[in-house]
Amino acid sequence: MTPDSQRLILQGVHIRLQNRPLFAPLNLTIHPGEVVTVMGPSGCGK
Repeated sequence: MTPDSQRLILQGVHIRLQNRPLFAPLNLTIHPGEVVTVMGPSGCGK
């Protein structure tokens, strides 16, 4: 694999909770070596 192909790409992701949009659309690209965290209170559904 080339370094350019080793990444995680999310495009046009729609996230809903009880039919309410939380993210619409979500676009995210994570490249090799990047660190990503998801933060929030305990029990919030991370």
